[in-house]
Amino acid sequence: MENFRGKWNLSMSGFSKSDGFRDEEQGFEELGLIGFCCEFAVAPRRRRGIGDEVHELQEIELKDERSPILHNKSLFFVLIKWGTFNGHIIPGTLFLAVGIWHIWTATVRYVSNPKSFKVKAWNPIPGINGKLRNLELYVITIGCLLDICFELSYAPNLINFEHSGMLIMFFIFGFTALLSQETRFLPLPVEALCLISAIAFSAESFLFYFHSTSHKGLEGYYHLLLVILIGLCIISTVAGAIVPTSFGLDLSSGISITLHGVWFYQTAFTLYGPMMPEGCSLKDDSIVCKSLNNQVRGEMLANFQLSILMMMGLIQIN
Repeated sequence: MENFRGKWNLSMSGFSKSDGFRDEEQGFEELGLIGFCCEFAVAPRRRRGIGDEVHELQEIELKDERSPILHNKSLFFVLIKWGTFNGHIIPGTLFLAVGIWHIWTATVRYVSNPKSFKVKAWNPIPGINGKLRNLELYVITIGCLLDICFELSYAPNLINFEHSGMLIMFFIFGFTALLSQETRFLPLPVEALCLISAIAFSAESFLFYFHSTSHKGLEGYYHLLLVILIGLCIISTVAGAIVPTSFGLDLSSGISITLHGVWFYQTAFTLYGPMMPEGCSLKDDSIVCKSLNNQVRGEMLANFQLSILMMMGLIQIN
């Protein structure tokens, strides 16, 4: 392997093609850096050299043409792009963290003083002289704002506008709560913040139910189950605004948000990870099953997964 037709160099702004590897070891070391996002195959290729001698060449072909790396785009966008493994893991982690924190704080507040318990749309973080008090709101607000900027600046299209429409509602919730907490310009009761949060979840539910990519088959079924979990978030949040002294409703809200995050994880590992049902595969940005039986089997597996998660939520309530 003395010659290579080309190589792909890893940089913070993407990949660029250059003339050739300096040596074989360096080439494979650089390829190792990008193995996490592209699948490479080495295929033998023959050409005529001087004296009609046949030399074996190794051509490196990128199989996953869906990756934005091929278009010299930002590596950071690859990590947050929706419709990928990381695109589900990152938002799932945020929902999971907020949900678990909500469950913990609601339980502590109720155990500390059941008679004065009140539902909260968000929960302050104690310690360090109150410097971390509004950390949850800052994470929601700044995280949504950054994601909106990348959605609209990377490749503006209808799908990205849809994602931005959902994100801007969570941004409005976080920003409004910060204004209510940090200033005197917009004093809002907890019930109003709960309703704003419910509107944000409704926008997310609307997005996943009427998505322009028209998810079908197994992928569409996982999104439909996600809509059901988002519906639980909406119901529990609105109910908490109506009955602001109910510990059960506040706890249910935290559990619903946690299940919401866990289902993002489940979707990532099933549709874009190692738990893909037998007979189904990821092809051209969509999940394709070889037969209807394989798709039905995958949907039954999704029902089982959701049932286990719901059972764990009910056990936690009891």
